[in-house]
Amino acid sequence: MSLLVKATRRGRDIVMVTPAAAGLRYVGFSAHRLADGESIEVDTGGRETCVVVLGGVVTVTSGAASYREIGQRRGPFDDAPPFAAYLPGTARVAVRAHGAAEVAICTA
Repeated sequence: MSLLVKATRRGRDIVMVTPAAAGLRYVGFSAHRLADGESIEVDTGGRETCVVVLGGVVTVTSGAASYREIGQRRGPFDDAPPFAAYLPGTARVAVRAHGAAEVAICTA
C-alpha cells in the first residue's frame, strides 16, 4: 500500500483518497478547487467530517449547521492558519465558494 497520491494540475478535483482505495478502514481525504459560486456536496457516509479552507472564502452547511463565509488566506502557503468546520457526519455537507477557493475534506 502506498499513501503517495499525485495531485491533478487542472480540474475541480485535486486529489481523492477513499478508505477503500488507500486500504484503510475509516479515513478519507479529498481536495477540490471551486470557482466563484460553485458548490460541492459530500455524502459523509456517517463519518465525521472536517472541511479545511486551504484558500479563499466558503460557506459550509450540514443539516442545521451553517458556517458562513469562513476563510481568509489566499492559499496553503500564506502565513496564516486555515479556517475549518468540524461536522459530526449526521448529514450531507455542502461547500459553496465566494470567489475562487480550495478546500480539503477529511473524513473519519
